Amino acid sequence: MLLQKRSAYEVVTCILALNEEICLEVIMLLYAWWEARNKANAGEGMRQTCQIIHRAPMLVVESKPARKEMKTAHQKPQKWARPPPDVLKVNCDGSFFPDSKKGGWGFIIRDHDGRAVSAGTGSLSAVHDADCAEAKACVAALQVALNQGISRIILETGYMNTVNALHSDALDLCLPL
Repeated sequence: MLLQKRSAYEVVTCILALNEEICLEVIMLLYAWWEARNKANAGEGMRQTCQIIHRAPMLVVESKPARKEMKTAHQKPQKWARPPPDVLKVNCDGSFFPDSKKGGWGFIIRDHDGRAVSAGTGSLSAVHDADCAEAKACVAALQVALNQGISRIILETGYMNTVNALHSDALDLCLPL
């Protein structure tokens, strides 16, 4: 199904249209593949296909929400900037506690007057790192936006690794083909 898509946008839209569990499995498989490629390019050796395929469901298990909500660390609030009238702003955030490998995520979608259109939160009983928690927040927000037919958005996150990864290839350790 994905091979028939003609653009990255079509691939992402198709993945996000899947039911939540399958969507998460596909995203984690893509992440495991990307992670293995980056490790190989960093000189850590090639992973076998079966290792990559085995890693993906492990990442799914790690990302399942915990029964108890995790409290996020207090951050200094920043002033919210309005989007244009025909655009919605999506603010998302993830948290990660290295000692317990637990975390949480949340997002809010607001209009140009600051009124909430949608929001969501979740906890992660096992999470790989802060990047994964932040990615889960972004994926959850984008899934809700897609399900609600919201297409004109500004995605905003305060986590600089995520911002840098979205704006450049600086964190991509792969070599161009």
